[in-house]
Amino acid sequence: MRKQLILTLVVLGLCIVLGFVYAFLILPEPSAPESTEETTALLAGEVEGYGGRVQMFDRVLVKDVASIYVHNSHGDYKIINDGASNFYIEGYEH
Repeated sequence: MRKQLILTLVVLGLCIVLGFVYAFLILPEPSAPESTEETTALLAGEVEGYGGRVQMFDRVLVKDVASIYVHNSHGDYKIINDGASNFYIEGYEH
């Protein structure tokens, strides 16, 4: 029983040592990511948004939106802002 315990501890210690050797000596050092900054040519009417994304329109804040008109296959309706950034369909306000 004692020999089995000693053998288990030796194998466990060897595994730990080999794990450290592999992690710190054999694995390559992680390199810093290369800079991928590139400029995108914007077309007329496009703007560059956050993270270099191309957007069709400038950013619009909720407080600047008074109403939105919708015309689709389900009908025509108007979504209105009550001034506290809560939007309702016109005619169904609470």
